[in-house]
Amino acid sequence: MRGFYAETYVNGMPQRSTMGALTDDAAFIERVDFVKGPAGFLISSGDPGGSINITTKTPRQQRVRQLELSGGSFGFLRGSLDLGSAVKEKGFSYRLNGAYQQQQSFQDFLKTRKYVASPVIQYNFSRRTSLLAEYNFINMQSDGGSSITKIGTESEVLKDRIGNNYAGDPNLPQSGSKSQSVRLAFEHRFNDHLRLTVQSKYTVNSTTVWYLISDNYS
Repeated sequence: MRGFYAETYVNGMPQRSTMGALTDDAAFIERVDFVKGPAGFLISSGDPGGSINITTKTPRQQRVRQLELSGGSFGFLRGSLDLGSAVKEKGFSYRLNGAYQQQQSFQDFLKTRKYVASPVIQYNFSRRTSLLAEYNFINMQSDGGSSITKIGTESEVLKDRIGNNYAGDPNLPQSGSKSQSVRLAFEHRFNDHLRLTVQSKYTVNSTTVWYLISDNYS
């Protein structure tokens, strides 16, 4: 998709957000599909570069029990949980995903924290008909900072050494973004080649950003 704005969809529905990837997390993503080139126009407001569709995790045919822990440089720590019951021919099934992530930075004072939760409940009326309810929650918090050091000519910018702490200030209020969405989906399979899907989604996004700028910013 390089050189193009790639329209992003989640479960086939447009995702409108200026925060980009902050509204998604690998904890509740089952797979990512790419429709490259002019074929992207097949999807309503497609782009000549193509389109991206994210499919979220739902109950599977088999039971799911998975716990992951990972760590890395700059205090990176992440834990995720994936639980789910097997889909029944008739009755309720569920899928529950959650994650916590924190990381510092090579820049002083900067630290991010991320909380993710995604419960899904599905009811099968029969082998071919189902109703699904899904809730996604992402809360990302960041201690204050900015990548803007100085605005001006090259000679003015190079007067001062750029240190590791240029982008942060522990006195800044906390920045953050929060995304919540609810999806209802009804599906009926007429046969192995034809199915009807009716779904609706409600999303609320909020963002608070604090940052530093140079005294000569204009």
